[in-house]
Amino acid sequence: MVVYLDDGMGIAENFETCSKISKIVEKDLLLSGFIANTEKSVWEPVQVIEWLGFVWNFKDCTLEISTKKLRTLKEAISNLVEDQWKQFETYTNDSRFASVIRDLPSFVESARSSATIKKYKCYFKKFEKWCNTCSLECLPATITTVSLYLGGLIQQGSSVAILDSSFYAIKWFHDFHFKHNPCSDKFLGLIYEGGRRLLSKPIIKKEPITPDILNRIVLKFGDSSDLKKLRVVVLFLLGFSGFLRYSELANIKMSNIEFYDSYIKICIEKSKTDLYRRGNSVIIAATAAPYLNMLYVTMVTANPKIDTAQPIYDMYVMALSCTSSSSYDGTGSLDNMKK
Repeated sequence: MVVYLDDGMGIAENFETCSKISKIVEKDLLLSGFIANTEKSVWEPVQVIEWLGFVWNFKDCTLEISTKKLRTLKEAISNLVEDQWKQFETYTNDSRFASVIRDLPSFVESARSSATIKKYKCYFKKFEKWCNTCSLECLPATITTVSLYLGGLIQQGSSVAILDSSFYAIKWFHDFHFKHNPCSDKFLGLIYEGGRRLLSKPIIKKEPITPDILNRIVLKFGDSSDLKKLRVVVLFLLGFSGFLRYSELANIKMSNIEFYDSYIKICIEKSKTDLYRRGNSVIIAATAAPYLNMLYVTMVTANPKIDTAQPIYDMYVMALSCTSSSSYDGTGSLDNMKK
């Protein structure tokens, strides 16, 4: 017999002996004036029993924390962290902290790009709608709820991008609201990784651009006063030489470029890899410099619509030859160019 405060548990060699001792103990307790809790008491011999918040398995000789205790613990943690935002409410009327507290949520959102936050909100709304349809709670969501949702996406043959966005949207919203995060569970992580493997398609890599291809582009378009053709040359040469993404190329202004004898220096103000917006400079050999100069000179001298004063330096290099759909005649001539 093992006794802890008002709880006790008995162990015997076999079922018959255990049953006999159990009846004796129950009878003795009643005769002694004790009233046993009928809901908690188990008088019939069993090999698996919940006692003191643990599951005692005498058949497999294991000891586990009960599901009820785990759920209670998670709820306690969730309630504890939920108060993280509420604890700031006591300072909202203090003029010294009011403005800071007001901006704290935006600071947290700034941990991700605005496009990412917008995507997370979109995919979490889909998850929320699904939960409402199925009468399930979305925030905080249980591991089972998220598993069923992701499992449904996998069964439907959704793309890896949709699975990724859904998983990280749910994860981010739970972190943002200080809720217990089901996406941290290992089982759910296995479902997510398994889904990615099942939904992934073979990557078909495009053939890389070679110096020979660039040379042919230069021979075809390089000797030209046509801004559209010069733009193509500069686009390929800068992108190839500086390992630049299109988003980086498209945002280069004339003021970002510095010409030197043997190279050109380009300031990349915003880049996908520049998380803290510190800016970055790229040094490129003078290969592209003549065409960049030609693009600038041709654009300024050949088009009377463009003011040669300061505003030219604020113009985007890759947008210099954009045309409107109504005025473009297919020749790429300067007369059809707009700022």
